[in-house]
Amino acid sequence: MNEPQKIDWTLAKDAIAARMGGKGLTDIQWRQFQHVAESKGLDPLQSQIMPTLHFNKRTNQHDMAIITQIDGYRLIADRTGKYAGSDNPVLVFSVTKGDLVSAAVTVYKMVDGQRCPFAATAQWAEYSGGSPMWGKMPCLMLSKCAEALALRKAFPAELSGVYTDAEMDQARTNDGPPEDCAPRTDTQPPMTGGKPAPAKPTLTLKQANADVFTTKLANALAKGQDAEYVLMKLRAVRTVPPDVETFIRNFMAPELADAEA
Repeated sequence: MNEPQKIDWTLAKDAIAARMGGKGLTDIQWRQFQHVAESKGLDPLQSQIMPTLHFNKRTNQHDMAIITQIDGYRLIADRTGKYAGSDNPVLVFSVTKGDLVSAAVTVYKMVDGQRCPFAATAQWAEYSGGSPMWGKMPCLMLSKCAEALALRKAFPAELSGVYTDAEMDQARTNDGPPEDCAPRTDTQPPMTGGKPAPAKPTLTLKQANADVFTTKLANALAKGQDAEYVLMKLRAVRTVPPDVETFIRNFMAPELADAEA
């Protein structure tokens, strides 16, 4: 089991002060942070845990929040000896607009010798943040929030009082999720930052037959991938009409059948 290492708090305090750009913690906040870091077994010098300050308009003071990375959550869960992995995220998109609506993750914990599921869903409207990563990798960021929620369900005592950086980046940038939605399990979003992506060139039958099957498809077949995998990759860079999807599926079926024979 991965045991926590002893922390050099003198060095950690200097590193944190430099990272916060002069926004120092009060003595009480520092003692609270030090207690939480030690109790969770996370090292601020390895960026496993960090304090952040947020200005509270009602009290006219800076409140502290203690954050970690999703890897820190997994590390804490793993140290219990009861963490039993997780499923890939299930993403939900708007049927009509393609906007990302939610991400759901199930994590597993051993309870009395049984692998028990703990599922949670993060809504785009509640977690979408203003940092560049939310625009660049929205599915990944929302999936991290869902996984953090699920891990806190499974390990409430171990994870209380600490939140992931993705959860805390909640500067709202959209008007909320659309009501019409449908589940989808691929991780390639047809959008950017929760909004429809710019129009992509349409893949034609001629192009599919000429260039796609000499590169992407050939490589996919060599690796034993199926048509849905190839289509997912193509949709990331091109619009794939229904007739071309049918063509690709029909093309790959006999090839895979011959490979299995």
